[in-house]
Amino acid sequence: MVEYRSWEWRLCPNTPFFCDLPDYAYYSFPHKLSRAWFSAGGLLFMSPGSDWFFRGGISHYFQEMAMSFAFGEHKVYQRFQDLYQYYQTNYVQSGLDQSLFSQPTDEKTNHFREYFKSGLWAFYLNQRILEATQGEKSIADVSRYLYANYAGIGRPLTYEEIKQAVNIVAGTDLGDVWARYAYGNEPLPLDPYFQDDDQDGLMNGLEAERRTNPESADSDGDGVDDSVEYATECKQISLNPIYCTEVIPPDAKGIQPTPTATSTITNTPLPIVPSTVTSTPASTPTNSPPRQPVESSFSNLLRAVLILGAVTVMIGVFLIFSKMRR
Repeated sequence: MVEYRSWEWRLCPNTPFFCDLPDYAYYSFPHKLSRAWFSAGGLLFMSPGSDWFFRGGISHYFQEMAMSFAFGEHKVYQRFQDLYQYYQTNYVQSGLDQSLFSQPTDEKTNHFREYFKSGLWAFYLNQRILEATQGEKSIADVSRYLYANYAGIGRPLTYEEIKQAVNIVAGTDLGDVWARYAYGNEPLPLDPYFQDDDQDGLMNGLEAERRTNPESADSDGDGVDDSVEYATECKQISLNPIYCTEVIPPDAKGIQPTPTATSTITNTPLPIVPSTVTSTPASTPTNSPPRQPVESSFSNLLRAVLILGAVTVMIGVFLIFSKMRR
């Protein structure tokens, strides 16, 4: 089991940069994989210093979403909520917040803008796409559209082309997401997505992704709350299913009671069944061959290695003697 870690702003090892650096396999690797995926299609760099959409935004978003298979989608939302609270306290309230298209001279502020604020912006863009399409489309569809239509074009991708792709996927104009929160410097309005209006244990934003009703604890009316159904699905795919049930409120409907161990031993005597077994002479042959011991794959591998080594030595000795005879 790998332990979940909340988002935290810390100093990266052996670098002067601040970053969030939890377990490599669940965090950094998906980030690098996302960037490599875009880079393979020639979509990564648009212009020096302003490629935050790929370097941070969409790559950071997919880095976080990759954790859903490790801890569940609800833990992904918790990490975005942690990051959002840090952003609110240390940047919005302190007056340090800057546009995504700005170039802050302070290295720490610039690093946060490029990698982490851009990740929050991508989170917001995804929520707006979900809202516009009733949960049928997401930012992942934008990625697929960009790759399908622009991979290998041989020139930097422009933000106008990205905005057009977003609008096509969303089926509506989401220009305000860019004008107000990317080019502009209005604080990102993410509070509603981290609330739980129906108190069923699932944040509103997560319910939008799952296409359940954030105003009803039991969206489909089947007598089982949304959080219980979520936990059941989560345990089937999560690498650390212990986290899946933490979203279920104590009074949730549809919780399966934990079975208690009960004794099934009785004092009823066992019935006596007359024996119908007939004796067979010990010398009577059978058609079944004797059972052979099953060897492990490691033993077979070891034997193969030893045989290969012996053959190699024999060939070497033969070549040496052949050379000496010459």
